[in-house]
Amino acid sequence: MKRIILFLPLSFVLLGASCFSNGEDGMSENKQTEPRYWVVYEETQCNSFPWERGQQSDVVDAPGVIQLYQNRYDFSLISLDVIDGGNPDLSCKTCGCKTGRKVQAGVATQEDADFLLASGFSEQVKKSLVKTKKEEDQHSSSDSVANNVLSQRAEKLGQEYKPESSSKSSDSTLSTQDKPVVNIADAMADNSTGRHFGDDGMIEQTAKYLQQMLWIFSMDAGSYPEDIQEIDLTGIDLKGITYNPIEQNGMISTYELRVEYSDVIEIMHPF
Repeated sequence: MKRIILFLPLSFVLLGASCFSNGEDGMSENKQTEPRYWVVYEETQCNSFPWERGQQSDVVDAPGVIQLYQNRYDFSLISLDVIDGGNPDLSCKTCGCKTGRKVQAGVATQEDADFLLASGFSEQVKKSLVKTKKEEDQHSSSDSVANNVLSQRAEKLGQEYKPESSSKSSDSTLSTQDKPVVNIADAMADNSTGRHFGDDGMIEQTAKYLQQMLWIFSMDAGSYPEDIQEIDLTGIDLKGITYNPIEQNGMISTYELRVEYSDVIEIMHPF
């Protein structure tokens, strides 16, 4: 009988411990730490933020706002970011005029997003407007790949590749229709000449590298490609560059490479 009395309390202790353990596991599995939905509020000249009650402040205290939603509504904001960089109309002074600043809130569920929209946020966005560290690293990596390719290309030509600071690029960018158009005949012979700097210099280097790749393709295939994608351009940004193949006697025997810089458009011909 003593054995039965001792056994029963131990059973209840084990059962209780098991219940508490299962409960804690369930809570940790349901905890959401990364936002999956985002809503945005566009700040205006004199309207208050959605969480303000008849007051207006120019300062957004993100941790304080997150705590406010938790205390006032028992509502979990996972993130709150202030995004600057808009282009407000400085001549607009009424209360509905946008300042260019946005506040983005990140939440776990669509129901949470709907609540914020109903309480004053302007719109829902499909993707966060704030770049993550991973996205920034990927962008940096892409720039690095392009620089490596252009550096290797310059080395093959016996040149030294020096990426120029974008601060050296042209201060005034003309619209496309206002840019003069210059034809460059026998552009392969002109391949060692540099005329542009900064961002324009990067475009120029890419155009010269592309010319080299087109020449190699023509040596192997006997003609130039119908589509530029027939060439391996991994890591190459073709911004400002347009390839126009020219067919003669049933084959692509020449081309025009249209290269748009900040102040001029150059049409490069292989010969």
